[in-house]
Amino acid sequence: MNRRPTLILAAALVTIGLNGSPLAASTTMPPAAREQVVVHDHAVTLGDLFLNAGDKAGLPVATAPAPGEREIFDPVRLKSIADRHGLAWEPAGRGDRVLVTRASREVGADRLQSLIASAMAARDPSWRFEVELDNRLQTIRLPTGTEDAISVEDLRVDARNRRVSALLAAPDGRDGIARQQVSGRLFEVVDVPVLAHPVMPGEVVTDADLDWTTVRTDRLRRGTVTDLRRIVGLTPRRPITPGAPIFQRDLEERIVVGKGAIVTIVYRTPNMTLSTVGRALDAGSDGAAIRVVNTQSNRTIEAVVAGPDRVEIQPAGTLAFNQGYSR
Repeated sequence: MNRRPTLILAAALVTIGLNGSPLAASTTMPPAAREQVVVHDHAVTLGDLFLNAGDKAGLPVATAPAPGEREIFDPVRLKSIADRHGLAWEPAGRGDRVLVTRASREVGADRLQSLIASAMAARDPSWRFEVELDNRLQTIRLPTGTEDAISVEDLRVDARNRRVSALLAAPDGRDGIARQQVSGRLFEVVDVPVLAHPVMPGEVVTDADLDWTTVRTDRLRRGTVTDLRRIVGLTPRRPITPGAPIFQRDLEERIVVGKGAIVTIVYRTPNMTLSTVGRALDAGSDGAAIRVVNTQSNRTIEAVVAGPDRVEIQPAGTLAFNQGYSR
């Protein structure tokens, strides 16, 4: 008779408690140093450094690195921490070390520049500048779980020489405040109108189609439209990207009479109104003077565009108009 399965079952029963859970054998595994760990709080706990630390795992044993920084706990330091807290651990060699990294949230140069510009505007609304930090890689690392609580201190503005400096204060993740000295250049800015949404060629631009954006004057290209009056009532020559500066060459009067179009020619005096049919030799917008052929007399006259496919002639054009009119 093979008694091996019976022996295996008996051994399993010895290691299983009456409640069906493993006995203390699994909870008495010896402590082991971790290889690396990421911490989110200002303190490093025993459980951050050691596996199987038991009910002592939550004990703070060291101050965590600054947000975004790293620190290595070598075997000597780990042994000292274990002994101080009654943890039975012995280093197996020099490889028993733990890399502790403090989690962080990075705030980049763009956001820092915006904070400085806002602080400048709060001090003097007449200052219209964009800030560019001397160190374009400047960052601040904040503790995770905190708001973007960066304040601008000791703000110094030299508007004449276009320079700015300040101290940026932020939580250091250790119940304190860390400050960084920053400096940068100032660039004057101006507001320019832009399309708020697509407007197709042939559609007239109105006030409701426009928005504003801020552009550095040193990046303002020649021909950029800065006055609403030079946009409203015109139409794009070609599709214009919404939010981008508009150039005068991108706009034109809306063409309401196309070249070759059949038009109504109107001659108006205080006493009468005459009309006939003609063909436009030129394209034109409202108010533009174009050449038109009277299709009945075959004479060419000059007329003024008065609306879609409609032109009016001046008294000088009466002779060419006389044939083929209707009252």
